[in-house]
Amino acid sequence: MELDFGQKVYTTETEKIVVLEDRQRKVFNKEKMVQLVEAMKEVGQLSPGLCRMDGDKVTLIFGERRLRACVMLGIPFKYILKEETHPYTLARIEFLENVAREDLDYRDEAKAIEKFHRMSQELFGDSCAGPHSEGHSIRDTAKVADMSPTKVHEELELAKFLEVPEVANAKDRTTARKVIKRLKEEYHTEKALEEARARVNGCEPPSDQSGDDTTENAGSKSSADIVADKLSFFDPLVLCGTLEERLAEFPDGHFNVVCFDPPWGVDFDSVKKENPGQQCYDDSEEYVFANIQKWLNLIYAKMSENSHLYMFFGITRYDRIYSLVESIGFQTNKMPLIWHKQGAHVTRNPDVWPGRAYEPIVYARKGNKNLCRKGAPDVIMTQAPWPSLKSIHPSAKHPDVYLELLKRSCMPGDKILDPMCGSGMFGVAAEIMRVTHQLDWRMIEKEQAFVNLALKNLITGYSGLTKREDMERKGE
Repeated sequence: MELDFGQKVYTTETEKIVVLEDRQRKVFNKEKMVQLVEAMKEVGQLSPGLCRMDGDKVTLIFGERRLRACVMLGIPFKYILKEETHPYTLARIEFLENVAREDLDYRDEAKAIEKFHRMSQELFGDSCAGPHSEGHSIRDTAKVADMSPTKVHEELELAKFLEVPEVANAKDRTTARKVIKRLKEEYHTEKALEEARARVNGCEPPSDQSGDDTTENAGSKSSADIVADKLSFFDPLVLCGTLEERLAEFPDGHFNVVCFDPPWGVDFDSVKKENPGQQCYDDSEEYVFANIQKWLNLIYAKMSENSHLYMFFGITRYDRIYSLVESIGFQTNKMPLIWHKQGAHVTRNPDVWPGRAYEPIVYARKGNKNLCRKGAPDVIMTQAPWPSLKSIHPSAKHPDVYLELLKRSCMPGDKILDPMCGSGMFGVAAEIMRVTHQLDWRMIEKEQAFVNLALKNLITGYSGLTKREDMERKGE
């Protein structure tokens, strides 16, 4: 857009220029500011800023970088006066000046778009589409900014989420968008569970329900009632709290089979592919090995006289883990099971290291419980966990690996436990065996967001999860 400013250039002391606090641009690149100051030190201010008169005050419209450089150099500021004072025109000029800059911080750009869009709607009214006479829409802002409506919608959402420190501190727009996606997923999961709990407790659902619960057959249950029924069954089985707190609720010698996936003490966040859309957990060697012996002692005490333990671990900790497990009283043959995750080749440095496609599992025995599947191989092959399965959890397992472990060790009616359940795939696998085994399972998880994720996965169920897997693998 070509703006006609007129030609008269004014010069005044920098302290006489008023800079309003609500200007769109807040962050200035220090390196580029230094470059601008060095250039202006040699040739002066070649390009004037743009100001308007507010009574007897000169207010800056754009050119704040040049004004700041003049302040640093101690020289007067050159500017052109814009006689047009309509708020929309002035906001449009500042908006176009800012969004056109390549070095504009992504947070300032989002705020600039949000500020211009909000001000335009205040002036012309809100509208889904159409010219200003019918209101101002996202499409109108997109036209001014030369962006797609989808892009403008994303920037408006980003501006709203900048109040959240984790979003505001993201290193770039892509990282911020991934954090927003995770936060939205957590919110929707929590909201759905709250609505289901309201039904379980006999309360009316929130008023923003749109009638999705209706069915053709008046006698059949609505989908929301089915979800509520599932939640009422699963909720008491997924215990929120630390392993230490919740295991104290069970008598010693209670569990026949335990699947345990603790942190590995290998600084997982430093080697996994970066994904700000997922929550992190403490996987430092210091934290893990300050606690792992205590955890295993508690688990050992709660396991029955004849029972099995399956524990995932980092292969680089082989000697330390096996020595610890055996010192507590478990029997092992020092031969880990290998879970081969077909299709997974995870590495941050593909030019240097091969992709990791397996996880080792300690198989340990307490007493004399026999395996149910005789001579099963020590390599378990499943598909790798698909992207949406991990959701907000960075190390979610495929339910098939738990299913295989349970089939190897579980007798009908066995009491089984996952004391750090993460995404809840242990419970999903146990439910597959309900008809044949009626397993009495419990899961423990200290993070409420992961408890909610586990409940969501349990309600979706194995068939629903694998159906989603097939769709993702086909690119649908």
